[in-house]
Amino acid sequence: MVADVHPEAAERLRTTIPVEVVSPEAIHASDVHLFAPCALGAGLNQVTIPQMRARLVAGAANNQLATEADAALLHERGILYVPDFVANAGGIIDVAAEYLGHDRGMVHHAVHRIPGRLSQLLDRAEASRTSPAPTPAPSPSASMPSTAPCRRRRRPRSIPPCSTI
Repeated sequence: MVADVHPEAAERLRTTIPVEVVSPEAIHASDVHLFAPCALGAGLNQVTIPQMRARLVAGAANNQLATEADAALLHERGILYVPDFVANAGGIIDVAAEYLGHDRGMVHHAVHRIPGRLSQLLDRAEASRTSPAPTPAPSPSASMPSTAPCRRRRRPRSIPPCSTI
């Protein structure tokens, strides 16, 4: 099953491979093993999660959860959630390596470590009986000025200092 916010794209795909096209508004409730949100964020929420039949969520869309509470809702329903930052890790590693000038061997090595790290993440979540979704970082103290200096790191000359961003 496939859905796309551009129906013509989904129909083009259907002409090349045997796939059922469903609407983006209904894809989350499809009778599938894996739900892979790969475009729009916040698609996993209090409305869609109770309707889901998939037992696994692993997709490339950023910010798939509408709220932090949605990770717990997936967990309570027995739906395994692979956080977007894990699903996207290979692409991020590749882009960062290209930008930083690392060789393909480094990319290959780093990408091949992803499955082991995912296993560790899932094992920790299982042991703690929680979702593998990360807990949010604590927000900055209200007393911290908003113009706090950022940490200086070496950067290419084309990137402006953080105080000008």
